[in-house]
Amino acid sequence: MVTTNTMLGVSAVASPATQCEKDALACRLKCVIDAGPEAISKRLDQLDSEWSVGRVVKAGVGVSVLSGIALGILVHPSWFALAAIPGLFLAQYMFTRRSILGDMLHGMGMRSGAEIDAERVALRALRGDFQGLPTIVHVEDRDALSRMEDEGGPAVEPQSHKVDAHQAARELAQAVHQ
Repeated sequence: MVTTNTMLGVSAVASPATQCEKDALACRLKCVIDAGPEAISKRLDQLDSEWSVGRVVKAGVGVSVLSGIALGILVHPSWFALAAIPGLFLAQYMFTRRSILGDMLHGMGMRSGAEIDAERVALRALRGDFQGLPTIVHVEDRDALSRMEDEGGPAVEPQSHKVDAHQAARELAQAVHQ
């Protein structure tokens, strides 16, 4: 149990389930960590097959439009209205950047693509996929070195191996696309 303070200064007790609702990603990561290294690969495979809210909405809109057109041609022209309804939802999304259908699905527990990607990156970091990649500390800043040498600073080789910025960017891009 975790003790939290309310606005009135009264101490309340929050159950672990309540904490997991607030930070579901941390709870999922904790479960994977507790299960061991093999669980990370298994969970990454599960994430690859998980449908995001956006994917479900796009699939639903596509099926509705195609069904409406096919039924309008084959059965009766009034079925074309079935193709128009998803068009209204798309127009609403275009102007507001909020999807009514997406919000409904998200409210029912489906996750957005960003939420799924955040878990995927966290799992890959836990697995150690990013350990060999260069960081900003490892990238050679040639302009800074030349300014320092021009100002009379020491022209010594750095102790750690420095990587060209373009090479570092290529390595990072390859790692992200794996």
